[in-house]
Order: sequence, then C-alpha cells, then structure tokens
Amino acid sequence: MKDEPNPEQQSNQGEPKSSKPITPVPLPPINPALHREESASKNSYPDRKHEPAKRTDQIMAGATVVMALATIAIGILAFLQWLDSGKLTDAASKAAIAADKFKDSAAHLEGIIGTAQENLQIMAASSSDSVKATQNALRLEQRAWLSVQLVPLKWSENQSLQYQLILINTGRTPALHIHAHAFVEKVPIGGKPHFGHIGQVISTGVLVPNSPITNYGFQSVTSDLPIEKHQVLRMSAADIDDLNHNRALSVGHAEFSYDDIFGAHHWIRACAYDAGDRTANVIQDVAKLCVAYNEIDRKQ
Repeated sequence: MKDEPNPEQQSNQGEPKSSKPITPVPLPPINPALHREESASKNSYPDRKHEPAKRTDQIMAGATVVMALATIAIGILAFLQWLDSGKLTDAASKAAIAADKFKDSAAHLEGIIGTAQENLQIMAASSSDSVKATQNALRLEQRAWLSVQLVPLKWSENQSLQYQLILINTGRTPALHIHAHAFVEKVPIGGKPHFGHIGQVISTGVLVPNSPITNYGFQSVTSDLPIEKHQVLRMSAADIDDLNHNRALSVGHAEFSYDDIFGAHHWIRACAYDAGDRTANVIQDVAKLCVAYNEIDRKQ
C-alpha cells in the first residue's frame, strides 16, 4: 500500500507531475463490536487526571456524613443531659422540699418534746405539791395542839394576885419541850399590860393528848429584870381599893412554846382579866389589848 501524498507538499510543489487521476483506496469496514469494546474500555479506565478530585469528593462526603452523625449524636446526648438535668433539678427540688418538711417536722417534734417536758415538770411539781399537801394535812391532823386557859382568883389585902392555869393538849400526839412565861399584874384603867417574857417560868417535858394540867398557878410579881430578881407583889389596902373601885384591873397573861413529834416548833399566847361588875366602857381598852394578844403560830 502506497503512502498518500501530503497536500501541503502538493501545494508547495504545484501541479502534479502526472495528470493521472487518483483512485481512492477504500477503508476497511468498522467492526461495531470492537467499537463497543473500545468505548467500554475507555469508560472502565477513566483518565488518571480526574481520579484525585473524585477521591476528595468522596472523602468530603464521608466527612459530612460523619459530622452529621456526630451532630445528631451530640444533640441526642444534649437532650439526654437536659432530661437528666431536669431530673436532677426535680430531685434537688424534692430534696429541698423534703428538707423543709423535715425541718418543720423536727421543729414540731421539738415543740412536742418541750411541751411534754413542761407537762412532766408540771406533773412532777403537782405530785410534789400533792405529797406536801398530804403530809401537811397529816401533820395538821396528828400534831399536838395546846390550849391555855387563865382563870382569875379572888384577891385580898396583903396577898398576891393569882390566876389558875389550865393547860390542855387537844391534838392526837404528845406536845414536847413545853416552856412558858406567866405574869399577873394590876393595870390602871387606861394603862397597858407588860406583855413579854417576864414573870414566872413554867416548864414540863411532855403533855399527852386529853390529859389536862390543872394544878398550875401563878401570882403577881415585880416586873424587875432579870427574872431571878422578881419578887412576889402583894396587894396593899390602896391596891385593893383601886381594884374594887374601877381604877385598876387584874390582868394575867402567858406565852407557851412547844414542839410536836414531827419536829416543828409552835407557840401560843393567852391573856385574861378580872372584869368583875365593871362596865364595858371601863375595861374596853384592856379588853382590846388582851384579845389582840391571844394568838397562835401559823405553822402546820
């Protein structure tokens, strides 16, 4: 097969040297199957220049998917954390409420305990008071009670003024350590008796209930102190005249002290006067003084 001439050479060389006409050489027929194989081959093996770009796109696409998945995961985690935070907040609120309730309950319980303590103290005090009241009632019922009676005797010239003393224990137990001062005197109308620890001293150890002492008596003495210097005071004719004519009164008074079997100390005072046939307005001053002097202790 001959080489075909180059047109440029023909143009440069001018007209062909031979005027023989050129006969075209027929081309071999195209095989369709071979064409398809070449196309497939081209498609199967793309151009190497485009391969790096496609790989970058694939990497970016994968990264985008990963980031999307990570974002979704982060969102889910944040949602779960929000739920957990809400639960924690609720739990904290419930714990705070429970703490407040416990505080209130503790305060209420403390108040109940305080009230119970106060009630117990009141009950204890009441019980103690009840015991004391019972003891006092027993003592009042069982203790010794002295009763003193002063009975004036008739006077006469050159004799002392005399009173009979009657001492009675009206209680239920003995009276112990009995001690007394007794005094008789002539008191001018308008004057005052010499109340106090003067006069004769009377003592006895024990006085049992309902066994009165009636043989005691005392008489007028001088009011000198100390008691050891007292002298029997006898009434003169002038003294008797004063007594008989409303110018003077015979007054006797005594003060006794004693103990009961419970160890409590007691005392009693007594006063009496000889009124005779005297009118009330004459003796009222002395009478008032005697009534005021008659007294007992308030101990139980």
